[in-house]
Formats: sequence, C-alpha cells, structure tokens
Amino acid sequence: PAHDAKADEGYVSWFAHAFHSSRLARLCQPPVVTVSTPTCLDRTLLYRMAVMQLLARPGFLRLLRLTFWAALLFAVTMAVLPHPPDFGTNQMGDKFNHMLAFAVLSALAALSFPRADLWRMAERLSFVGALIEVAQALPALGRDCDIRDWIADTLSIVLVMALMRIILPRLRRAEPASEGP
Repeated sequence: PAHDAKADEGYVSWFAHAFHSSRLARLCQPPVVTVSTPTCLDRTLLYRMAVMQLLARPGFLRLLRLTFWAALLFAVTMAVLPHPPDFGTNQMGDKFNHMLAFAVLSALAALSFPRADLWRMAERLSFVGALIEVAQALPALGRDCDIRDWIADTLSIVLVMALMRIILPRLRRAEPASEGP
C-alpha cells in the first residue's frame, strides 16, 4: 500500500497541537525567568551588604579612624580658639554647633571602632565636651564656660550612640555568612 504523507502530517500536527495545549507540555517546558527590578527590601539588603563590606575593609577602617582623630582635633581647636571663624552655622546658635560637632564625632567613633563599647565611647566623648568647657573657662581664651554647652554635647552623643546601637546590628545582619570548612 502506498504511504499517505499528507495523513501523517495531519496526525503529527494534531498530536503536536494536542501536546502543546496539555498540562504535560506546560510541565515539560522550562520555567520562564523574568528579570524584575529589585524590591525595596532587596535593595535595602544590598545596601546593608555594601556598607558592611566597605566597613570590613582594613584600609577604609584606617581612613575612618584618621577622620575621627582629625575631626576631634578640629573640634577641640575650634573650641579653644579665642575667636573661631564663622562656618555659616553660627546663625543657628552655639548649641547647634556643639551638637553638630559631637554628633559627627559620635558617628565617626562608632564606625571607626566597631568592637568598642558604644556607651564607653559616649562617656569619653562627653568627658571631652566637659574638658572643652573647663578650657573655655580660662580667662586667657576670652571664652565663656557654659554647662548647657556640655549638656548639648552629651545629649547629641547619647542620641547618636542610641541610633548607632540600632543601626549597626542591622547592618551586621546583612553580612554574608562566612564559609567554613
């Protein structure tokens, strides 16, 4: 008997159509991978991991520590100068300058010395603020000693250290797990 090629094509096309519309065909096909933009949570995790990787670099840690000591030296120098220059923040008031200086110092200290106790650092920075006020009491400087300046320093220090106590552990949770043997 003669083989009917048209009939074979009909059966094949019918079978192909039936197979492609079946559940089995959908199970056999590879999943469609869609690339989407990261969600807010994904981006937050990526930012946390990036910050922790940056903070884990020894060179960056040295740079942070150098910046902390330079900022501390700058703050103490400006505090004991008889007539410190105006940086544009004087219009906000003396207390604002104190709070800004010690907020920056507190943040730098917390980031620069990640293994140190935050409250011990806060205590020592507050002591620096008190020493600045004692130095400003010297008549030769022509500055005024004001306990409210020290209170502003200490409040700023405590606020920033409390924030760091919340933020730093969250950043550390984003660290990739170390692969051990």
